[in-house]
Amino acid sequence: MTRVSLVLGLALVALGVLPTGARAQDLIVDGETRVLGGVQRFSRIEVINGGRIEVLPFDGTDREGTGNLVLVADAILVDATSTISARGSGYQVLRCGDGDGPVPGAGGAGGCSVRDSGGGGAHFGAGGRGTKDCFVFGSRTTCQFPEEFEEDCGNTLNAAGSACSSRANCNDLDGLPTVAGAGYFHSIWEVEFGAAGGDKGCRDGDGFGSQPVVGGPGGGRIVLAGVNATETGSVTIAGTLDADGKRGCGTGNDSGGGGAGGTILVVADVLTVADTAVLSAAGGLGGDTNARAGVRSEDCPTNAQAPGGTCDDCGGGGGGGLISLLSRGQAIAAGADFDVGGAAGGECPICEGEAGGGAGELQLNRLYQGETCDGFDNDFDGFVDEGLGTFTCGLGSCATSLDACTAGVATSCVPDTVGAGCTAPPVCDEPRVLVILDTSASMLQDLDGGPTFGDGSLEHPGLDTDGDGDANDARLFLAKEAVSQLISNYPEIDFALARYAQDTSADQSCQLAAWIECAGIFATYDDPGDNTGPVECIVDVGAGTRTIRRVSTGEECINYAGSCGDPRRGADILAGFGSDTRDVVRWLDGRETDFRTGTATGDYCAHADGGDCELRATGPTPLEGALDAAFDYITPIQTTDPCTACRGYSVILVTDGAESCDGDPATAAEALFDAGIEVEVVAVSVLASEEASLNAIARAGSGDARDATFVRTPGDLVPTLTRLVAGAIRVEQCNGADDDCDLAIDEGFPGLGDACADDGIGICQGTGAIECRADGSGTECSISRPGGVRVVVVCTDLADDCDGGIDEGLTCTGECTPTGPEVCNGLDDNCNGAIDETDPAVGTACGDDEGAC
Repeated sequence: MTRVSLVLGLALVALGVLPTGARAQDLIVDGETRVLGGVQRFSRIEVINGGRIEVLPFDGTDREGTGNLVLVADAILVDATSTISARGSGYQVLRCGDGDGPVPGAGGAGGCSVRDSGGGGAHFGAGGRGTKDCFVFGSRTTCQFPEEFEEDCGNTLNAAGSACSSRANCNDLDGLPTVAGAGYFHSIWEVEFGAAGGDKGCRDGDGFGSQPVVGGPGGGRIVLAGVNATETGSVTIAGTLDADGKRGCGTGNDSGGGGAGGTILVVADVLTVADTAVLSAAGGLGGDTNARAGVRSEDCPTNAQAPGGTCDDCGGGGGGGLISLLSRGQAIAAGADFDVGGAAGGECPICEGEAGGGAGELQLNRLYQGETCDGFDNDFDGFVDEGLGTFTCGLGSCATSLDACTAGVATSCVPDTVGAGCTAPPVCDEPRVLVILDTSASMLQDLDGGPTFGDGSLEHPGLDTDGDGDANDARLFLAKEAVSQLISNYPEIDFALARYAQDTSADQSCQLAAWIECAGIFATYDDPGDNTGPVECIVDVGAGTRTIRRVSTGEECINYAGSCGDPRRGADILAGFGSDTRDVVRWLDGRETDFRTGTATGDYCAHADGGDCELRATGPTPLEGALDAAFDYITPIQTTDPCTACRGYSVILVTDGAESCDGDPATAAEALFDAGIEVEVVAVSVLASEEASLNAIARAGSGDARDATFVRTPGDLVPTLTRLVAGAIRVEQCNGADDDCDLAIDEGFPGLGDACADDGIGICQGTGAIECRADGSGTECSISRPGGVRVVVVCTDLADDCDGGIDEGLTCTGECTPTGPEVCNGLDDNCNGAIDETDPAVGTACGDDEGAC
């Protein structure tokens, strides 16, 4: 029996224009094929008994209604025999042209840009490069790279699409400019597709007339939303969701590039993914004329890829797309297949196009939280950013109430002034330093880039990749150890701690190595040593390799799933300023003994009340979002802090990679610096290609004063961090000010203000008081009453004229010639070494001003 049930609003649903918020009764696709596009709302959706829904290909204009299918219902089921497909429904291929994409360069270059083979299209993963005739340089039996990669000469297709307006050959044997599509990032909520591969080469004059278009179109977008206001919505996937890019094909001896994988987004209150499920947004193979066995021939026109033709040019493979699963609760079977891989290039006896430049994005464990502040309709009720409320900004009389969300971005709070209700703490001597510690998935790699499948903690130690007997090789372990020592060694600094944005829930993430490691996406906590089933891939770990199989017999789950976060919320402030040091370092001690789901800013996991959570590595690297979150956390505190004039605020960003969420972190760092908050960047084992971008962040965050600090060995991390925070400690100077904010002025400089004298003798001695040096570095005796000056110099063995010289200019004999008894004249009249001592004849003492010079 086959049936298609569209109980309500059939015509409107087919066009994707059902009224906002409306729910038809049921959509049942039973053993039938339907072609749909746009947003479709029902009470229940079932695709069963071989049923198939195909997404309308993107028409180049209508992004909502074509290339895109959004199914919204209280319950959605795709059974094991059924399929929803957006394969090749994304950006399309132009005859003898570059592949279409969202921005120039995203599609593979082809057609009139090349002579022989097109490049692969891109999405989250970059495309691959195609090859030209592989017998013009070096060997006549194999391709030489990069000399025989195609080069992008610039598309010159005429307005009629009937010829290349230029046939000049730009190849200079360096493979540049590349014909591969450049990867691009977008929000998971945005309507976006995979870019197309470039068409076969036409710049040498062929490719027109009856020859078919052979570049691969990109994958489209599939969204399944099983959510409702009562949080009882469900999505069950036992069949196939296919958003792959189509493969490139060949004609004659020229080939097209493969299309990039598209987008699959599943949002559910309760999500179930069965062992039989297949979710794929992979790139399409590069084109050739080899007619390889096992290749999906339906991707190619009937007059393309005919076996037996010349096969000496190979198209580039398409890049991987995006798969994201969000739910409040989920069960994902270990046998389910997920694929966001970049595809291999075409293959001929004499050539092979380059594989897709990178895997896409696979997010399996995101926590669905309903509507968030991001400018999208996250709960699929037809409204954007509704019900997010207000928040209080500032302290005491500085406080004001603001909308929590403004134009799709979390409202940034910067109070204007310090009000009367903002009271100062009794002592303000602690500088404040926010440490943002990288918790991206790549922090589970060792310093050489090998996966450790753990973080050195008690619960998830991982592998000992350097063979020293300790599972302490993960970058996260090394970073936590260093930061923990830093915080413990500097009690005079008020530290706060942040990580990259993560969803938090019990056993939130149970990613398998076969899903993550084999897709080339950094790392997972699941050690594949006990996995069973067919071999998926083999990865390098330290001095050896690890065989990764499909089914894990003992999944290692963590309570966190990383993401790029909402706008301006790329970091979670785990422990805020003023936190007990114990509560900060508890995040770093390698134990999680009392997991709690609290997400209060500055007190995640309720550490202040005894919770005990741990930093885990999962997700991407949202540098701009993390720095924006730091700005929004610090500036309200800084602005309402009566000690701001003398208390320093700074951010230390510890990262092992560059921005991966399409952000502009240098601009975010500059905003912090302009607010009086300096940014230090400590880069741990980063790629050489990432150094320039991290230097740009450090320069922007320091007013061009310094670059990032690059740490290559574990032993360098603690000294580097120590040097940075030592500079944040304010030191009291002798300058009449409270430099270290302890409510005391010029402490630590004993004797300040006491009387002092210079080295003069008798009436020649100057007197004054101990005062601060001009540079504030210490004290000195400041003479306010200089010693006297004699007019007449006589032989007295004294500095009579107070110039430091004795009896200069005179011919004196002996050390002293007595002139009689001592009288009040400022001289040693009786040569006894004393001046104006009591006159024995008179019996009185000289007055203070008698005998003065």
